[in-house]
Amino acid sequence: FTIGLMAFATAAWHLLALRLLEGALAGTVTAATALVASTTPKERLGFGLGMIQTAVFSGAALGPLAGGVLAEQIGYRPTFLVSSAMMLGAGLITIFFVGERFTRAPRASGPGAKGSRRERWQVLLTPVLLAMTAVMFAVRLASSAVQPIMPLFVAELTDAASNTASLAGVTLGVLGLTSAVSSLYFGRLGDRRGHLPILIGCALAAGLLYLPMALTQHPWQLVVLQALFGVAAGGMIPAANAIVATVTAPERRGVVYGLMAAAASLGGFIGPLAGSALAAGLG
Repeated sequence: FTIGLMAFATAAWHLLALRLLEGALAGTVTAATALVASTTPKERLGFGLGMIQTAVFSGAALGPLAGGVLAEQIGYRPTFLVSSAMMLGAGLITIFFVGERFTRAPRASGPGAKGSRRERWQVLLTPVLLAMTAVMFAVRLASSAVQPIMPLFVAELTDAASNTASLAGVTLGVLGLTSAVSSLYFGRLGDRRGHLPILIGCALAAGLLYLPMALTQHPWQLVVLQALFGVAAGGMIPAANAIVATVTAPERRGVVYGLMAAAASLGGFIGPLAGSALAAGLG
């Protein structure tokens, strides 16, 4: 409904207000992650969470492409209506095809209620959960920090101004494509080999792959490095989510994944601002 209203906006602040409202309603991935983590057998947990992340990365990779094509073919306003219909379809699929055996967690009351609330907060502040929250924040901050400057960097590396936009789109899109594939692969591998080694290896690889990007001399070198970074980033998120699921009681997973999603969103907010500021000051 909110996205559909964007088709009828008549001023920029209308879009801003509707985007803020849309963001407040954007907890669907968190809810889906918690639902999968609570209903999937432990030995298949990495695969299930990898499937969720594959869907997220695939949508992120294909969405801008589909939106650009639709905007050219039918215009901006009808594109918002198409997006609205797709979200409605996702809601209907969830209502009619997704099952859940939900049991409300008992609410603490009486003399021990205060202590129970303190225990709930202590669960959120354990070293493992704090570490995984920091991982989600770092991944989102690092990947989003370069997004605003990537088209400008591609333009610096190429002489042909006519294909700069296409090359920039490929550079950003390949990250989502390779992340989608690797999420599924590493999720399944984590079920067999353990999720912590996957997380450590992918985190180190992601960090090291950023370094040679500063030395690239051609856009296609950047595309290859972005694709490899996507492989590493795609392995980190399902591994972190699986580790959280193994150390968190099922009735606490919703709030824990919500905390991690909030940290990731904060990284996505700070990243472009920090990246743009660094690029303006240092290049």
